[in-house]
Amino acid sequence: MSNEAIRHYATSVHKSQVFQIKRRADESRYLHLLTFIVHQFYQLQDVLIETPMSAVTSSYNTAEREAKEYYYKMRNEQTKNTRRLVGCSTDALQTLENIKAILADPSLDDTVKVEKALHLLSPKKHPSESLADAIDEVNNDLDRMSGEALFYHFLEAGSQKLQLRCNNIVKCLIFSQQSTNKSLLLTIDKFKQKKGKVDSAYSVRFLTTAERKHIDTKEKFKASLYKVVLFNHIKQAIKGDSLCLQYSYHYKALDEYLIPLNYWERNKAKLLRQANLQQYADFKLVLSKLEQELHTQYQETNEHILAKLNTDVKTHELGGYRLVSQKNTAHEQVLLDDIDIELYPTDNFVPISEVLSTVHKATGFLDEFQPHHQKYLKDRPEDKTLIAAIIGTGCHFSTSQFAKHSRSLNNNALITTANNYISSENARQACNSILQFVEKMPLANLFIDEHGLQTSSDGQKWTVSTDSLNANYSFKYGGKDPVISEYKFIDCRNLFYHDKVISGAEREAHYMIDGVLDNEVIKSDLHSTDTHGYTEMVFGAAHLLDISFAPRIKNVHKLYLYSLKNKQAYTQRDYLILPKQKINLRRIEKYWDDILRLVVSIKLGETTASQVFKRLNSYSQDDNPLYIALKEFGRIIKSLYILRYIDDPELRSAVHKQLNKGESGNKLDRALAIGRPDYAHSTKEEQETLASCKRIIKNAIICWNYMFLTQKLMNTTGKIEKQALIDKIKTSSTISWEHILFHGAYDFSDSTLEDSRFFIFKKMHDQNVLAI
Repeated sequence: MSNEAIRHYATSVHKSQVFQIKRRADESRYLHLLTFIVHQFYQLQDVLIETPMSAVTSSYNTAEREAKEYYYKMRNEQTKNTRRLVGCSTDALQTLENIKAILADPSLDDTVKVEKALHLLSPKKHPSESLADAIDEVNNDLDRMSGEALFYHFLEAGSQKLQLRCNNIVKCLIFSQQSTNKSLLLTIDKFKQKKGKVDSAYSVRFLTTAERKHIDTKEKFKASLYKVVLFNHIKQAIKGDSLCLQYSYHYKALDEYLIPLNYWERNKAKLLRQANLQQYADFKLVLSKLEQELHTQYQETNEHILAKLNTDVKTHELGGYRLVSQKNTAHEQVLLDDIDIELYPTDNFVPISEVLSTVHKATGFLDEFQPHHQKYLKDRPEDKTLIAAIIGTGCHFSTSQFAKHSRSLNNNALITTANNYISSENARQACNSILQFVEKMPLANLFIDEHGLQTSSDGQKWTVSTDSLNANYSFKYGGKDPVISEYKFIDCRNLFYHDKVISGAEREAHYMIDGVLDNEVIKSDLHSTDTHGYTEMVFGAAHLLDISFAPRIKNVHKLYLYSLKNKQAYTQRDYLILPKQKINLRRIEKYWDDILRLVVSIKLGETTASQVFKRLNSYSQDDNPLYIALKEFGRIIKSLYILRYIDDPELRSAVHKQLNKGESGNKLDRALAIGRPDYAHSTKEEQETLASCKRIIKNAIICWNYMFLTQKLMNTTGKIEKQALIDKIKTSSTISWEHILFHGAYDFSDSTLEDSRFFIFKKMHDQNVLAI
């Protein structure tokens, strides 16, 4: 059973009450309960392994810091002992010189020479004992003050704290016997058998030379230090894919997330056709085309700078270049200021409940809300109850809290509806209904330009007021509170078509491809993110998945550029923008088949891009050749895009404008957080349900605004006035909510839910609405 299927059945159990589970047929009940147990166990193993990984990192960082502090604190004493040794050594050398002079004096007989030499070597005058003491002290300093010795000393000192956090966890983890690091696997098994007790009989084969030196000394075997180093090797092996969990969502072997290797080798051509990626089968052909494109782009970008056709690139005084930052065009601001037309109602506010009710009458989106359990539910709830449940959830209210703010609603019916109908999957389908309706409106096409259907994604951080496995601490965004991130997708028509709630510590770039691919309605022609929304691996995978990826890049002049030709091909032409390094094609070609297998696995839904990238991104620089190969390929695509980004001001402007739409969406999100300014849900499903209901509300507002503007256009008869209104709409945004009433008591009486604007729904898709 796939991970998604396990999560689906487990979520159903989580939303059910005991009596509902008992009513199921035996086969269904056992299936649901078994998947629930599996889901909980997978989650537990993932959380357990993350604890020692973070604890070990903290322990090593603490030991390194304390070693540095101790070194700086003790260096004065070390200097004092060294000076004493120098002084004693100087006295000893002087004594030796005097003895040599006596022995060389021809006027003295041998007896006198011996007497004088013994006199100089007498304890009163010779500092031999002081010299021996000074040598011992300096030797002790060298042992104590060397960076390596200090580090392992403090690592051992912090062992007890680390053991309290990790001992029992390591004993509970179930590692896959397919792990390649057999020596470490045997040591972990022994650790479990001996219940965490360590002695000199443990293997030291997997340790480094330095670790062995400080653990297995002549005097004793340092068991406490051995445990710290063992936990660190477990962490590094998990990150390097040589050790993996048997039951896990996130820490299985990378190969388990991809199409099985033997099936791939037998059906490679067929799978490439299914994924529509057969054009990438021939590596030499792909690289030949990219080499020509990249070389041509280097020439075009630099020639335009030399010919002063690109005035946005400024030469830096110390060498290099600087790209002028993209600003909003003054032309558009003038249009906004000159066209004095109010687009939205100013006479009175429209309640949010009326907005959703009106949009449902136009789109029927409430019909997508189906019960989790079909068999024992009574009649379907009234539309107003569903609307209330959506608003309550999306506006950060608890169900009981929202019931107190609502009129003309049955509280028990609201609670039952929220429990049995409101889910992230239902909300996703409901959003699709709204999106499909707006897509057919001629007015929506005004916002599509020469770049086609442009989309963007951006994350928004929220603190979580309860314990949650999906949240992480981030002082920058949450202070002492754990943080999650709403990663949201929006298109150029201001439609919110996808969202994902992730940990606040996760890299958002991993989820960009998921959002672009996992969508039934919006098909992006150009997708943008902010600077933190890309990596070189994402560039490479996006290209192979035929995603036109166009992030906004901060400090573009500081980024490394790469080429497939030697740097001399460009320096001899006095080009300003030059590659830093040549691409290592052997790295890519050797693992090209593995790259294709990974990309096809994503395209055909065998795995998600976020899961694979998180696993790959956990590797160190040299731990996984597939990671290195995909990153190297991504450098070609990144360099090609950066050169275009520098050369094309219209592209930069389009990216900038699209990302501004996402910022407006973030403001609307904050405005809708009426119940509380944070998340009060602990499970990922509950958090994603809240985000999805909020997305319904946002899309309903956008849809209502489109219908209002469409009707306004239909009611405008003069050609000049109509053209002015169209121009105003094109340079404005449909993400507007000043006329929408969010606050106050929520009235769900029938009269309040009536469409106060009397929209003619049948005419909303009239293709003549923009005709002048």
